[in-house]
Amino acid sequence: MQTSIKNHLLLFVLGAVFASLGNYFHVISQTLDYPIANTFFMEWFKQPYWSPLLFGVATWLIGISHIQMDRKIGPKLTPKRPKSFLVCTLGVLLFTLIYCISGYLPWEAGGLTDIILALCFLAIWFFWDRSWQGFALAMLTAIFGCITEIIIVKNEAFYYYPSVSNLINIPSWLPCLYASASITVGNFSRNLFNKY
Repeated sequence: MQTSIKNHLLLFVLGAVFASLGNYFHVISQTLDYPIANTFFMEWFKQPYWSPLLFGVATWLIGISHIQMDRKIGPKLTPKRPKSFLVCTLGVLLFTLIYCISGYLPWEAGGLTDIILALCFLAIWFFWDRSWQGFALAMLTAIFGCITEIIIVKNEAFYYYPSVSNLINIPSWLPCLYASASITVGNFSRNLFNKY
């Protein structure tokens, strides 16, 4: 029981740290920003205090959704996935790198950046998952993640710059980031909770 609590906490902290790092690079690359009126900034990280909490909860939800899906479909239908903790951790680090550089790609949203990030997702899915369940969960994660961001942007908690906000005030490449997070965090969670 105590190990399970530690694993849940580790999953939360993973998202709070690594997603906040990616978000930091989105802020300094002028992909997104927060209104000046948004108080309690972590000035050194250029984000409000609630941002890492939101990322932590989102990462935890992604991870747990994969474990729950595996339980529902059973071990016979759960395909083989990378079992090594190192391989799963490398997947999370690769996603974080893609997240960090996505704001620096020189092309506007709706063009080559979308294609590059879609290819990154497909490569991650191919090397770290290759299952219909993984693909389906990636699509659901992308849909729910983007809807959440659209709602938060509509409530003016943060905003994307005009050069990238071509899909209901968010970038059209954002679903690819969420889908990639789904695969990498899902596999990390499976390894963490030993649910292969």
